Amino acid sequence: MPLDLAASLASLPAGGAFTSARLGARGPLQPYLATHDTAPPPGQLIRTNPENLLVRALAKKAEREKKKAAEAKKREAESAPAAPPAKRATPLAREDVARLSVAELKAELRERKLVVGGVKDVLVERLLVALAKEPGPA
Repeated sequence: MPLDLAASLASLPAGGAFTSARLGARGPLQPYLATHDTAPPPGQLIRTNPENLLVRALAKKAEREKKKAAEAKKREAESAPAAPPAKRATPLAREDVARLSVAELKAELRERKLVVGGVKDVLVERLLVALAKEPGPA
């Protein structure tokens, strides 16, 4: 019993776009049409997402945009200037400068509007020079 492939393919959602065959290197291309049972084997469960494809795509897009916004907010928070350090109740003593952490040294230098780049020894020296120039007990 010969199959009329063109008639079979014309009824598909493609609207008959596959009804004509082009000539290939080995002759006319023959579309494949399964004539056997294509159901999965017994016991095999095929799960599909019942949600509409467009709805899934829009949900993924919204999720990506939300993630981008959160990342942008995080970058903005990281790049925002830190709150000014609280004023020290007592003046900074020369002996205490070497015991400060790098973050504390940088905060002291920022407070004095000085350069905050460099290794700890450079920061200590820079702060000591600034303290020597300041009036008052140091």
